[in-house]
Amino acid sequence: MGKLTKKNEKIISDFFRDFILSFKTVFMENFDSKVMQTLEIKLKSVHFLKDIVGIEKGNYFVSKRLYSIKDGTVQMYALYPESLMAVLSDIATGGDGDVELEGKITELQINSCIDSFNECYSGINTFIFDHYKESLEETSVENIYQGTPAYKTIFDENDFVVIYSVKFSTNTVLNVPILFKYQEIETLLSKLGLLKIVKPFDKTLYKNIDLIASTKIPLTVMLGSTELPLINVLKFDSGSLIKLDKNEGDYVDIYAKNVKVAEGQIVAIGEHFGVKIVKLLQNNDSEEDDYE
Repeated sequence: MGKLTKKNEKIISDFFRDFILSFKTVFMENFDSKVMQTLEIKLKSVHFLKDIVGIEKGNYFVSKRLYSIKDGTVQMYALYPESLMAVLSDIATGGDGDVELEGKITELQINSCIDSFNECYSGINTFIFDHYKESLEETSVENIYQGTPAYKTIFDENDFVVIYSVKFSTNTVLNVPILFKYQEIETLLSKLGLLKIVKPFDKTLYKNIDLIASTKIPLTVMLGSTELPLINVLKFDSGSLIKLDKNEGDYVDIYAKNVKVAEGQIVAIGEHFGVKIVKLLQNNDSEEDDYE
């Protein structure tokens, strides 16, 4: 933990980028106003909390929500800048959003936003189902309130902060941080088929390895395979050529009994052929094949 691979960073960023595009559509429908037609929401960055400074010093309105999916949960802790809430409150009460923040936003103004926000958040469920055919259920909601973000009691330095930039034609660019638990997002994306979680190697599995260390198992290297009509097989003769499904330069498959465990390259070892292992498969990647 503490550093994302480039591949996983792209997968996570793409997910949150697609998510905000869907959220924006619902957002514009529920805050129906001409000024909303000028709304721009973009993914700005995805960081670990330890790499971000100063979030706790901002003046925010806090929204905390909890979702469940396939026996897992996802916490979302959104921080809306006070100036953004002033604009949305004005729009929700019939204004054009062209306002300057003057004094404290009233409870009436905030309440006028809550219903629209709740409808917007329901769009998250729609996004997940439309894109991944999975059901995401909202199980807990804490209505928007103004206060100092107390996220450090929930999140640690290795959790995520996803920052979106929000801009209206009448306003400057505002940053909206949304906090997520790293492991919850990792699990969510795994359940959606976007991310593969590689479990750490468990050395305890080999605690009694000496008991079976001398056992021999057959290893088979499969150069390739193909399927042919029976009539073609009956025409085989000395010198017949068979085209396999592997291309020149492709890795060959290595099987322990009938389970694919690795991929490799054919090499010469003295007067014999050998295979150089170039990729070991994790448990989740292993394939069983009835090639015998």
